[in-house]
Amino acid sequence: MFCIASGLFAEGAAGNKIELSLEKAVALTLENSEEIRISEEKRKKIYNTYREIKASVFPQIDAMASVDNYIESPVLNFDMGTGPVSVPLSQEWGTSYGLNLSQTLWSFGKVGNAVKIARQAINLEDLSVDATRNELVFAAKQMYYTMVFTAEALRISQESYDNARKNKQVLKEKFKGGRVSRINNVKVEADIAMRYTTVQRARSAYDEAQVSFKDLLGIDKNSEVIFTDFFIEDFPEYDKEKLHRHMIATEPVTSILKSNLELNKLLIKQKKADFFPVLDGYLNYRYSGDSEDIFGNMQKEVIAGLKLNMPVWDSGKRLNSLRKTVNDNNIAEIEYKKKLNEIGVELEATLVKYKRLLHTYKASVEAEKLAGDSYEIVLASFESGVAGQTMLNDAEIQLTSAKMSRIQTLFDISITIAKIEKLAGAQEKP
Repeated sequence: MFCIASGLFAEGAAGNKIELSLEKAVALTLENSEEIRISEEKRKKIYNTYREIKASVFPQIDAMASVDNYIESPVLNFDMGTGPVSVPLSQEWGTSYGLNLSQTLWSFGKVGNAVKIARQAINLEDLSVDATRNELVFAAKQMYYTMVFTAEALRISQESYDNARKNKQVLKEKFKGGRVSRINNVKVEADIAMRYTTVQRARSAYDEAQVSFKDLLGIDKNSEVIFTDFFIEDFPEYDKEKLHRHMIATEPVTSILKSNLELNKLLIKQKKADFFPVLDGYLNYRYSGDSEDIFGNMQKEVIAGLKLNMPVWDSGKRLNSLRKTVNDNNIAEIEYKKKLNEIGVELEATLVKYKRLLHTYKASVEAEKLAGDSYEIVLASFESGVAGQTMLNDAEIQLTSAKMSRIQTLFDISITIAKIEKLAGAQEKP
């Protein structure tokens, strides 16, 4: 099993040890993501909006109560032919209480479409959560492979540095009975210094990547991470047509745009419904009365009826609102086709790059093998006095370069595979 420790080549490691596979890294990234939590809260908010709108379909019941105190008693005025007469009424209180029930009976799709729109908004937010998750999964894989790459680069640089020091030891053995020439001694010391600088740069790159990686996953910065997965070496074969169909069906960003199209069509229906009347039924059940006592002379009233609200003229307000919604729908259709084409082109370009990288990797494996054989031959020749210091140094640099080329290509292949899965909407959900 491949294993890289976060404390690799470090002078000491502090904190707890965490074994981390690629799958676990993705899971921790999603768990630690504030974007996911925000998306989940937005989804809950929209679901509550859906329930709020759906509640308007059912009967609405209101309770009412009122108490009026007549500070100045009402006066009844009348004329019986002999002149005006005023009779003060003995009323001090007016009281009323009861229940009002209302129910929308028919709205020509206004209420029904509102419910459908709210339900579609939930679906849209679900897709938004999936899109956020899709991006984070790719980011987690990218960071994981970056950590593996920088660790491998550090390891290879350290091996190169060790080889340079071994070359110095071989040089001393060659001149065991005499003094090492100044030019050879300076040359080998320069080689060691150059490789030491490379090791420090590689260590710095690893440490910097580690800070971002731990922050992404929410890992304690003092913890030692042990990476249990290596680059992808079992390269999958892809069917371009199948991937393209999968992209159209499941890729989150295009799915959002497609769902938005459906939402706009419902909005158009909703706007059209504004041109038609709304029929409501109502039932009022109450007790009311006016008397000297606060609850005196109370009489029961039960009223039932229908209410029709018919829009007549609004100077074109509803018409222009409908036109704007149609414009939004046309824009949404254009954006959907545009994004679908963009992702399709990007997917195809990534597949072309993937095939090229596979050929490159095959060549890099062969190049590393040949460079290793060459270094061993030159090293043996150097020990026997046939090869010089420059030839040995060149052979070692060639070997290190071949190792780095192979690892770089493996890194590029792993990232490219992750990108193909992201574009095709084919990433596994933990």
